[in-house]
Amino acid sequence: MTPLMFGTQIALPVILMIMMFGLGLSLSTADFTRVLRTPRPAVVGILGHAILLPLSAFAILSVFDFPPLVAGGLVILSACPGGVTSNAVVYAGRGDVALAVSLTAISSVVTVFTIPLVVGFGLAQFAGMDASVHLGFLDTVRLL
Repeated sequence: MTPLMFGTQIALPVILMIMMFGLGLSLSTADFTRVLRTPRPAVVGILGHAILLPLSAFAILSVFDFPPLVAGGLVILSACPGGVTSNAVVYAGRGDVALAVSLTAISSVVTVFTIPLVVGFGLAQFAGMDASVHLGFLDTVRLL
């Protein structure tokens, strides 16, 4: 096993697992109950992520003339769900970790439906590629 493979296949997932475990220990059921009682921040966060982020990327790509590969990368990045490390940044900044964890979980489910739309349109419009993106739910959540 090469050092790169060890880093990406073993070390990084273990580090992320330890980070999430530590974040989880800092949360209680009351934290998530609060998120459910006041859903407005979660709804605004999901809408911002699912709608405003791709629209911002499309606006940038409409104004500037990026090479197709860069445009395609920006489109794909704008469609991706939030990640585990964002929760660690929220924790370090003393933010609402329960909300961040909830947004990560919800956006991971929502993007199963939005990625094909955003990426298909974005690649066709800005990268000059006629792409049909298929992201099956069962294929996405299946454990390898």
